[in-house]
This record gives sequence, C-alpha cells and structure tokens, in this order.
Amino acid sequence: KKPSRDKVIAICFALNMSFEDTQQLLKATGYPILYARFQRDSIIIFALQHNASLTDTNELLYDYNFDSLTLRTNLQAED
Repeated sequence: KKPSRDKVIAICFALNMSFEDTQQLLKATGYPILYARFQRDSIIIFALQHNASLTDTNELLYDYNFDSLTLRTNLQAED
C-alpha cells in the first residue's frame, strides 16, 4: 500500500530531510511537489527550510486551520 502524500512529508520531517530532498522524494513516490502558492504547502516549505520539527510544523498548520501531518497509521480492522 502506498503511503499518503502527507505521510511521505511527515517521514521527511522525522528523518530531518532537506526541502530539496523532500521534493525529490515526493516526485519519486508520484506525488506533486510542495508548491508555495498553496498556503498549506507554503507553511510546510517554511518549516522544512527552517529545520522545524514535525510537532512545530503541526502547530503552525493548526494555527492556520489546516490538517496536521501525522506519522500515525489507521488501525482499522478489515472485514
């Protein structure tokens, strides 16, 4: 199963990847790169460029009423 775009980005934060490496990983996984004209992406770009933690990035996203990034997985039972 392919991880979501947000999960790929969250993994990049967990691995302290640079903005450029994050963009490359998004391309490699078939997702659109972060685009500064989208406000949510712009916040994530800012956080990556300032070496913010995933927690700090999620707080910024929350402050602007955007969904947070998460590393949690859904533990739903499959029937």
